[in-house]
Amino acid sequence: MDYITVSSKIDRLTFSQLKHYCEKEKITTSLFIKNLIESNVSKLIPLNKAGVNKFVYDKNNDCFSWSVEFDDGEKISVGEKLTPLFLENLLSQMNSVLNTRNSYIKKTRKDSVLVPTNIKKIKGGKK
Repeated sequence: MDYITVSSKIDRLTFSQLKHYCEKEKITTSLFIKNLIESNVSKLIPLNKAGVNKFVYDKNNDCFSWSVEFDDGEKISVGEKLTPLFLENLLSQMNSVLNTRNSYIKKTRKDSVLVPTNIKKIKGGKK
């Protein structure tokens, strides 16, 4: 396997906190940064990937889990042990921003969709 060195500039306070944490955990700063990069890069999802949101209710713990199931079969966890209050707030915020968008695009009917403004005349129409 071929390895490449990665570096970054951070302020002294952040470095001091990082060094203190690594000493406490008995790991090197390099290992900490390597593990951090590897664990986060694998979570990156291409924006052109289709899938659906899935929510599951855990009645024993009165909480929810949220995942995305992609059309290619891959599944990622978005959140676990989410409280009902968290989901109520999420739903409220989503409704709010969707209402803002609907107002912006002047959507008044539930079944209407956004039509691109640069749509070309459909064949068979008047010239």
